[in-house]
Amino acid sequence: MSENLQLCVSFTFTWHTLGPNPCKKCMALNGRTWTDQTIWQPQLIDEVYGAIWDFTVDMSLAHGGLGRNCHCFLEITVEVDPTKLESYREFQTTMEELTSAK
Repeated sequence: MSENLQLCVSFTFTWHTLGPNPCKKCMALNGRTWTDQTIWQPQLIDEVYGAIWDFTVDMSLAHGGLGRNCHCFLEITVEVDPTKLESYREFQTTMEELTSAK
């Protein structure tokens, strides 16, 4: 993905903990959100727990191989602001010029 396109995309990551016997780490992460990271990095990093999600294989790193009954998932919300794209701004300027010329 081009750097220009990456500038117009923002992500919100929200941790959801499910299961009858989730681990303490997943319970602590439940409902937490991160907005300062992207899917273009290899892992989602929590300021307390470190690497908690691996984007390259799309799986949790939070519980390791502890055999817990966690069923956690990471909700990813993607927002696109096309006004940050140079081509969009050029298009918008052209349209404004055309409509004001009438």
